Parts: sequence; C-alpha cells; structure tokens
Amino acid sequence: MIPLFDGKEMELNRVYITGDSSEYTISTLRFYLSNFRVFNSKGNIVEMPNVYLFDLEDTSTFELFKLSDEIIALEFLLGTDSITNVSGILDGPLDPIHGMYWTWNSGYINFKIEGQSNRSSVQSKSFEYHIGGYLSPYCTSRKIDLTIIPSHEDIVINLHIDRWLKSLKIEQSASVMIPGKAAFQLSDELVSFFELGHGK
Repeated sequence: MIPLFDGKEMELNRVYITGDSSEYTISTLRFYLSNFRVFNSKGNIVEMPNVYLFDLEDTSTFELFKLSDEIIALEFLLGTDSITNVSGILDGPLDPIHGMYWTWNSGYINFKIEGQSNRSSVQSKSFEYHIGGYLSPYCTSRKIDLTIIPSHEDIVINLHIDRWLKSLKIEQSASVMIPGKAAFQLSDELVSFFELGHGK
C-alpha cells in the first residue's frame, strides 16, 4: 500500500507545493482496508476477511499480505463493515489505541487525514477529515474493485492523495469530524483515487 503525492511515495510532515501554488503538509494519514477478495490468474478467488490498518507513520503496515499466485484483480472495502462497528471495542488493528475509534459514537473512523494547507478556511491553516459512520443513509465504507495486467512483480495499491485533496473544497470546509452527508460524500470521492500498480 503506497499513498502518492505528485506520483511519488508520500512522506509525513513534508511541504508539498502543487502546480496551482497550493501547499500541503500531511501530519497524519491512517485508514482501514478490509474484506479482501483476491482474484488470481488460475481463476481462483481467495477470501481474506482480515481488517488492515494502514498508517503512514508505521512502515510495518505498508505490506498487507503475500500470495504466491499472480493477482489479476482485487475487491475490498475502504473502511470497516457494519458488523465490525457493532462488535464493540476490539483488539489488533481495531484497538482504540490507534486513534481510529469514536467512543462517543461507538464506531470506527474509516479514514483519517490531518495536516495544513494554505487553502484551509481556518486561521491556523489546518485541515482534518475523520471519515466514518456505518448507519444508513450515510454509511462511509466503500467497495473498491481494481484490476491489473498479471505480473510476477509485487502488486501495490496506490492512493493518489494529492488528486483527492485537489478535489476537496478545503476553502469552504477544512474539517469533517462526524458521520453524515459530508463524510458520505468524501468517501464517494476517495474511491476513484485508488489504483493497482506493480512494485519496483
């Protein structure tokens, strides 16, 4: 799993300047991926119900799993499913120690990003988006389907953070911290910025 900024692996606390003179510094990036279905070149489907927490601050979370066969497609959830959210406080990647659980809301934050930008609408120029919520009509988990040309190289899930940030109206709303329509829409937008690639 590799988040990208301007086509390169993103780093925390680095100042990025885009072509339109927007500046971004990301201080936190964490999100859940879960319920993988892996389609290999032999026509088999491997079900992987695990929940993975990606944390840009922890390199041990970058590698999700290893399989011996060539992968041609992946299907997974961005976030956690409703069953996980109503199961109470769990351990491992779902332990509240990771800062991805709303005790006041009894549910998980599917995607968290925090940082600063000169586009921000607040005086401190900070922005924070904690995207979660599992109840209808504003469920924020999203199924993602990705395909790729088979290869013996490692498969990498890329997320183009810069493109997603560019699509946001940070000038109007630099913070989303609760379930609702805004979080629902942010989840919709995130999906299109995931893609599969090959490792180096």
